[in-house]
Amino acid sequence: RFDELGSIPIGRLRCDATRTHAVCRFRTARTFGIGRPVTSVRIAIHPIALERPEWHGYARFLLYHEFVHALGFRRHDCTFRTFERMWDRVDPEARTVTQIKFANFLWVRQFRWNWCCPECGRGHLRKRRQNGRNACVNPAHERGVRLVDTPNA
Repeated sequence: RFDELGSIPIGRLRCDATRTHAVCRFRTARTFGIGRPVTSVRIAIHPIALERPEWHGYARFLLYHEFVHALGFRRHDCTFRTFERMWDRVDPEARTVTQIKFANFLWVRQFRWNWCCPECGRGHLRKRRQNGRNACVNPAHERGVRLVDTPNA
Protein backbone atom coordinates (compact mmCIF):
# COMPACT_ATOMS: atom_id res chain seq x y z
CA ARG A 1 0.00 0.00 0.00
CA PHE A 2 2.83 2.44 0.75
CA ASP A 3 4.20 2.29 -2.80
CA GLU A 4 0.78 3.37 -4.13
CA LEU A 5 0.93 6.68 -2.24
CA GLY A 6 3.28 8.19 -4.84
CA SER A 7 0.73 7.65 -7.60
CA ILE A 8 -2.12 9.49 -5.87
CA PRO A 9 -2.95 12.71 -7.75
CA ILE A 10 -2.70 15.84 -5.64
CA GLY A 11 -4.89 18.77 -6.56
CA ARG A 12 -6.05 22.05 -5.09
CA LEU A 13 -9.16 23.13 -3.26
CA ARG A 14 -10.98 26.29 -4.27
CA CYS A 15 -9.13 29.34 -3.00
CA ASP A 16 -12.23 30.69 -1.24
CA ALA A 17 -12.53 27.61 1.01
CA THR A 18 -12.28 28.76 4.62
CA ARG A 19 -13.11 25.72 6.73
CA THR A 20 -11.60 22.92 4.66
CA HIS A 21 -7.81 22.85 4.57
CA ALA A 22 -7.40 19.54 2.73
CA VAL A 23 -9.52 16.60 1.64
CA CYS A 24 -9.04 12.99 0.57
CA ARG A 25 -11.75 11.98 -1.88
CA PHE A 26 -12.63 8.33 -2.48
CA ARG A 27 -14.48 7.27 -5.58
CA THR A 28 -15.63 3.67 -5.90
CA ALA A 29 -16.43 2.38 -9.37
CA ARG A 30 -18.67 -0.66 -9.73
CA THR A 31 -17.45 -3.43 -11.99
CA PHE A 32 -20.87 -5.16 -12.27
CA GLY A 33 -19.80 -8.62 -11.19
CA ILE A 34 -16.43 -8.65 -12.96
CA GLY A 35 -14.33 -8.61 -9.81
CA ARG A 36 -14.01 -6.28 -6.87
CA PRO A 37 -15.03 -2.61 -7.00
CA VAL A 38 -12.15 -0.29 -7.83
CA THR A 39 -11.52 2.64 -5.50
CA SER A 40 -9.62 5.66 -6.71
CA VAL A 41 -8.25 8.31 -4.37
CA ARG A 42 -7.58 12.01 -4.94
CA ILE A 43 -6.08 14.47 -2.47
CA ALA A 44 -6.73 18.21 -2.61
CA ILE A 45 -4.93 20.82 -0.47
CA HIS A 46 -5.75 24.50 0.03
CA PRO A 47 -3.81 26.56 -2.54
CA ILE A 48 -2.60 29.11 0.01
CA ALA A 49 -0.92 26.35 2.02
CA LEU A 50 0.90 25.28 -1.14
CA GLU A 51 1.82 28.72 -2.51
CA ARG A 52 2.90 30.78 0.50
CA PRO A 53 6.23 29.79 2.08
CA GLU A 54 5.07 30.54 5.64
CA TRP A 55 2.47 27.75 5.35
CA HIS A 56 4.63 25.08 3.66
CA GLY A 57 5.25 23.26 6.96
CA TYR A 58 1.52 23.04 7.55
CA ALA A 59 0.99 21.85 3.96
CA ARG A 60 3.40 18.97 4.64
CA PHE A 61 1.33 18.01 7.67
CA LEU A 62 -1.90 18.22 5.64
CA LEU A 63 -0.40 15.93 3.02
CA TYR A 64 0.65 13.45 5.72
CA HIS A 65 -2.84 13.62 7.26
CA GLU A 66 -4.51 12.90 3.91
CA PHE A 67 -2.04 10.10 3.13
CA VAL A 68 -3.11 8.40 6.37
CA HIS A 69 -6.70 8.63 5.08
CA ALA A 70 -5.57 7.20 1.72
CA LEU A 71 -4.06 4.20 3.49
CA GLY A 72 -7.59 3.21 4.51
CA PHE A 73 -8.17 5.02 7.80
CA ARG A 74 -11.22 7.00 6.73
CA ARG A 75 -12.55 8.03 10.14
CA HIS A 76 -10.82 10.20 12.75
CA ASP A 77 -10.85 7.43 15.33
CA CYS A 78 -8.28 6.37 17.93
CA THR A 79 -6.15 4.42 15.44
CA PHE A 80 -6.08 7.33 13.02
CA ARG A 81 -5.09 9.78 15.76
CA THR A 82 -2.23 7.45 16.79
CA PHE A 83 -0.80 7.62 13.27
CA GLU A 84 -1.42 11.37 13.10
CA ARG A 85 0.44 11.97 16.37
CA MET A 86 3.57 10.44 14.80
CA TRP A 87 3.94 13.71 12.86
CA ASP A 88 4.79 15.45 16.14
CA ARG A 89 8.32 14.04 15.82
CA VAL A 90 8.76 16.04 12.60
CA ASP A 91 6.97 19.27 13.52
CA PRO A 92 5.31 19.35 16.96
CA GLU A 93 3.37 22.59 16.36
CA ALA A 94 1.89 21.79 12.93
CA ARG A 95 -0.96 19.70 14.28
CA THR A 96 -2.21 22.23 16.83
CA VAL A 97 -0.79 25.75 16.81
CA THR A 98 -0.23 26.13 13.06
CA GLN A 99 -3.65 24.67 12.28
CA ILE A 100 -5.34 27.33 14.40
CA LYS A 101 -3.20 30.10 12.88
CA PHE A 102 -4.03 28.93 9.35
CA ALA A 103 -7.75 28.75 10.14
CA ASN A 104 -7.66 32.30 11.56
CA PHE A 105 -5.71 33.51 8.52
CA LEU A 106 -8.36 32.11 6.15
CA TRP A 107 -11.18 33.48 8.28
CA VAL A 108 -9.78 37.04 8.37
CA ARG A 109 -8.90 36.90 4.68
CA GLN A 110 -12.54 36.58 3.61
CA PHE A 111 -13.44 40.05 4.93
CA ARG A 112 -12.81 43.07 2.72
CA TRP A 113 -13.41 45.84 5.26
CA ASN A 114 -12.46 46.63 8.83
CA TRP A 115 -14.75 49.09 10.58
CA CYS A 116 -12.46 50.92 13.03
CA CYS A 117 -13.28 53.27 15.86
CA PRO A 118 -10.95 56.28 15.71
CA GLU A 119 -11.04 56.75 19.51
CA CYS A 120 -10.63 53.29 21.01
CA GLY A 121 -9.08 51.50 18.02
CA ARG A 122 -11.60 48.68 18.16
CA GLY A 123 -12.06 46.92 14.81
CA HIS A 124 -14.94 44.94 13.34
CA LEU A 125 -14.29 42.77 10.28
CA ARG A 126 -17.04 42.97 7.68
CA LYS A 127 -17.62 42.04 4.05
CA ARG A 128 -19.33 45.35 3.14
CA ARG A 129 -18.58 49.00 3.65
CA GLN A 130 -20.71 50.79 6.19
CA ASN A 131 -20.18 54.37 4.90
CA GLY A 132 -20.49 56.03 8.31
CA ARG A 133 -23.85 54.47 9.19
CA ASN A 134 -22.65 52.72 12.36
CA ALA A 135 -21.32 54.06 15.65
CA CYS A 136 -19.00 52.50 18.22
CA VAL A 137 -20.75 51.02 21.25
CA ASN A 138 -17.74 51.02 23.56
CA PRO A 139 -18.87 52.46 26.93
CA ALA A 140 -15.36 53.84 27.58
CA HIS A 141 -15.99 56.89 25.39
CA GLU A 142 -18.97 59.01 24.39
CA ARG A 143 -21.69 57.48 22.25
CA GLY A 144 -22.07 58.37 18.61
CA VAL A 145 -18.43 58.04 17.51
CA ARG A 146 -18.72 56.97 13.88
CA LEU A 147 -16.76 53.97 12.64
CA VAL A 148 -14.29 54.48 9.80
CA ASP A 149 -14.03 52.04 6.85
CA THR A 150 -10.50 50.79 6.23
CA PRO A 151 -9.61 48.11 3.68
CA ASN A 152 -8.67 44.80 5.27
CA ALA A 153 -5.03 44.10 4.46
